[in-house]
Amino acid sequence: MSVGDLTQAILEYSDNTAAILLMRSAGGPSGLTKFVRGLGDAVTRSDRYEPKSNQYRGALDTTSPRAIVGSAHKILLGAVLKPASRARLEAGMVACKPGARRIRFSLPEGWLIGDRPGENITEESNDYAIVRPPSRAPLLISTYYDASNTNTAGREAVIREAGSVFVKWVQLGEVADRS
Repeated sequence: MSVGDLTQAILEYSDNTAAILLMRSAGGPSGLTKFVRGLGDAVTRSDRYEPKSNQYRGALDTTSPRAIVGSAHKILLGAVLKPASRARLEAGMVACKPGARRIRFSLPEGWLIGDRPGENITEESNDYAIVRPPSRAPLLISTYYDASNTNTAGREAVIREAGSVFVKWVQLGEVADRS
């Protein structure tokens, strides 16, 4: 498969095999960590390949909502990628299927979203996204929820609630901008 095909499989379907193949060609987990360090992200780290990277093990394979949004800002809205590559990346995120019941579900009609959901099935669910409300600059949001006694559907409900709060926050800001 080409790099483009692997990237599309990762973005649209969260294809772990594609992620492993692409990561191997780019220096493995340490190559990804080196890349985010180059962005100024001192928090995010990759230590293992899928599916082991989704199994909690202390500080291994971790990030934070603030760190991922900072890195995503530089990649999606900054100069890390050429404009055509940024557009392809965002289009792949917009086409993402696995996040349908997370932040994306909470957005009003007409808002464009590209997201990257993730989880470790047993206790953690997350999602980060670039959101483009109509007539407004793009915004980034990240939600991480860890609840070992809650199933995926329950964790996704919390992420949807966070998405709803985000929408209200944006809409309040629009009202304040007009007054």
